[in-house]
Amino acid sequence: MEENKCTQCGTPVVAGAALCANCANAAAQAQQAPPAYQQPVPPAAPAPVAGAGNSKLYSILAYFGILFLIGMFAAPEKDDPKVKFHVGQGMTLAIAWIGGGIVISILSAIVGAVTSGFIGWFLGFVFGILSFVVWVGGIALAIMGALSASKGEEKTLPVIGKYVFYK
Repeated sequence: MEENKCTQCGTPVVAGAALCANCANAAAQAQQAPPAYQQPVPPAAPAPVAGAGNSKLYSILAYFGILFLIGMFAAPEKDDPKVKFHVGQGMTLAIAWIGGGIVISILSAIVGAVTSGFIGWFLGFVFGILSFVVWVGGIALAIMGALSASKGEEKTLPVIGKYVFYK
């Protein structure tokens, strides 16, 4: 433990004494060291900048329908390469998901109009299964993309990820 000394004459001062025994200096305790348990206070963190940190959020939202438009037009994140990557993946997913549903619906309507009986029923059942597969596949790809974005990774989506046209 460090010994306290008088600020005027340097004589050791007994802890808790109001005056120096040698020169009667009243400020003798001013040199006492802070208790050992007291830690220095770290400097305060800088205040967050408005809009900073939204890149990850916009990257995640890009996989949910037309919400890719938020990352596409929100400044300054629209110029972030990671946001652009995920917006491109999300846009491709939305187009494939909606396009697949439309194609299956049109084909189902055509086949339903042309066929009847058991064949019509069977083909309607097949197109129903295809529609379900497109729906579940779109949800699975959206979840995979959102998880990739939340981890800060840039993984292309399986099957459709290589057909991105927005970069």
